[in-house]
Amino acid sequence: MSDCDLMLNALNLSRRRWMQTVGGGVACTALAPLGAGAAFARHDSLPEVLTAAIVQSHAQAADEILRDLAQVLDQSRKDLICFPALGHAVSVSALRAIAAHARAAAVHVAIGDSLITPDGDILSGLGVHQTQLGAIALVPSLFKPAKIAGADILLHLSAQPVSFVRAQTLAVDSRAHLIAATPVGDAFLQATGSVIFSPVGEVLAAAGTAWTQTLTAPLHVAHWRDALVQV
Repeated sequence: MSDCDLMLNALNLSRRRWMQTVGGGVACTALAPLGAGAAFARHDSLPEVLTAAIVQSHAQAADEILRDLAQVLDQSRKDLICFPALGHAVSVSALRAIAAHARAAAVHVAIGDSLITPDGDILSGLGVHQTQLGAIALVPSLFKPAKIAGADILLHLSAQPVSFVRAQTLAVDSRAHLIAATPVGDAFLQATGSVIFSPVGEVLAAAGTAWTQTLTAPLHVAHWRDALVQV
């Protein structure tokens, strides 16, 4: 049996046990929440459902990103909009321009290694950031994530193809929604594109990398936060 098969078998077993714990009310000490218990405390102010989006495009320049952001905001209400990592660092002036749009639209925007809040605050770096949408962590690597205990949403904003199995495994192991954003590119045609997972590894939205598109999915963060508290 290959390493991939072993990983899939372990993932399926973990998912079945977790679904039994949440859905059937059966205690399962082997799947106790990660991190400190206080990190999973009930949060009544969280939205019942929030809408997350990934903008999968060729955008690299600041004006292109602002154009795509404006188009997504015109389509329908979004709470969190994520862009893939760029081939370069996002300039301070570009971040400020994006922050102005985020503040005007009352939306969270994730790009590069930054998370921009509806207040216009620019949050950067590793660790879990407390937001109106729940606890959000930026995850540069799917293989060596750090400081993500207690996160409700993991953001992997990549400039490279995404490993579907590894991303799904991290979502299940972390008991968190995972949003993995990857760019469009001919070199990625045989690779997994952008994808959004639930905390049990369910695919909420997915796409190939052959064309520009926007993925959206509802995230039930409050529901899963309550389910973790009850485990």
